[in-house]
Amino acid sequence: ACIIKACLYHAVGPLSFTPEGYRNFDYPAAVANGAITQTRVLGAIIGLSTYSTVLISRIKSGLATTLSSEQLTNLLQSTQTIKALPPHLQDSVKSMYASAYAEQMRVMIGLSAAVIVASLMTWKRKTGTV
Repeated sequence: ACIIKACLYHAVGPLSFTPEGYRNFDYPAAVANGAITQTRVLGAIIGLSTYSTVLISRIKSGLATTLSSEQLTNLLQSTQTIKALPPHLQDSVKSMYASAYAEQMRVMIGLSAAVIVASLMTWKRKTGTV
């Protein structure tokens, strides 16, 4: 609701609102909500890119000697490639994926711990209003 008010305020505010309407408008709360939303999206993007980087680098380094470059390229494009591999290679690939997922979890736990510490550092006994 605050964002809609902000859009109306800037688009048609001077034409349709009275000065009394401006007094009830909570503009700082709308800005704070927008900033929080953008920060959450940024955090998700950083997390997803970190997750993907860990997986791809682990798969490339772990399977470079096991698979041919063409098989590795196909595997990185689609996991459906695993079905076309011989059974002994399928087990190696599955094992490497399991190892990569475990590493991803360790990285995400570390990042989550850092975020918890950072958010605890912002804690205040007495809070003000936005």
